Amino acid sequence: RKYETVDINSIINDVISLYEKFPGITFDISLKENLTNVVADKQEMNRIFQNIIKNSLQSLNENGTIKVTTLEDSEFVSVKIEDNGEGMDEETLKKLFEPNFSTKSSGMGLGLSITKKSLDSMKAKIHYESEKGKGTEVLIKFSKLFSGNWLKRFIKILSEFFFLISWMIIFNSCANQQPPSGGDDDKTPPKIVKISPANNTIMFTGNSIRFYFDEYVNRR
Repeated sequence: RKYETVDINSIINDVISLYEKFPGITFDISLKENLTNVVADKQEMNRIFQNIIKNSLQSLNENGTIKVTTLEDSEFVSVKIEDNGEGMDEETLKKLFEPNFSTKSSGMGLGLSITKKSLDSMKAKIHYESEKGKGTEVLIKFSKLFSGNWLKRFIKILSEFFFLISWMIIFNSCANQQPPSGGDDDKTPPKIVKISPANNTIMFTGNSIRFYFDEYVNRR
């Protein structure tokens, strides 16, 4: 799989464009603006939403409606897909994700088994609610822990942490050392004699350590 940051709203629009011209079917779309991106396989996500919407279409009679909503809170980015189709009883819901189980000749059960496996690999959750004769609601929740924005923040925090630790080690070492008495082979701890921002190099007596501190220099 090719994991990347993806725009769920964009994928949903692409999928709906494939089915919106079905006769007698109405799509009610409510997509949250500026929805947080999530980390997922884009093609796999497309197949997942195709499968779920196709199942909804198969359950609809004339004048059927499919409502698709995206939303988010502090923990999850969610997609809700509702239809006013035939619905399912509790016994069917229990078997829904079992391989080879199907309520239709087109093999809905097999598709949902694969769908759940794909979502599990993305650390996402899927939940079905349904009532016979009233319709079905599908809720898919993607954890923000694996969202693109969270990864960027984590990488930034991690880089700043290592930057700070590195400087603490250097300054602590210099504070406890004695003046050098020899050259490269001398065992006396090194002492900073020159800092060169131009090439990100800290010069010591006897050696040179390359250290990245662009951010520190730019703040001065």
